[in-house]
Amino acid sequence: MPQKAEHFYRLGATECLLDDETNAVKSFKKAGTLDAKTRMVDPTAASVLAGMALDEADRASAESKRRSALARFAAHTARAVSAGDQYTHKRLQETFNEADLVRLHANNIEKSVSIAVARRMVEEALHKPRS
Repeated sequence: MPQKAEHFYRLGATECLLDDETNAVKSFKKAGTLDAKTRMVDPTAASVLAGMALDEADRASAESKRRSALARFAAHTARAVSAGDQYTHKRLQETFNEADLVRLHANNIEKSVSIAVARRMVEEALHKPRS
């Protein structure tokens, strides 16, 4: 497999669809490592794309479309985490702590592996010692 971050974000999203949380996190972390080498990722853009994917999941009527949108949400969140700073990480955490959590709960989305992966990536970033 070529060593390009995008391939690993896609692999992580696919692993979310397969309910494989452990390997999804590994793939997203590998993608983040590759992204860090290029320094060409805008964490704000990745955060916006994550929010758009979450909105799409909320509106999806078919379960397959909801799961696909949530897998994209996890990938965009992972990209924002890897490229972002503490401010970005805190903003992402707010996605889970504010009104979105109510919406997620109402639609039973919060039980998704994709949401668990995204939460885990954000939580780990917030608790990582600053360099």
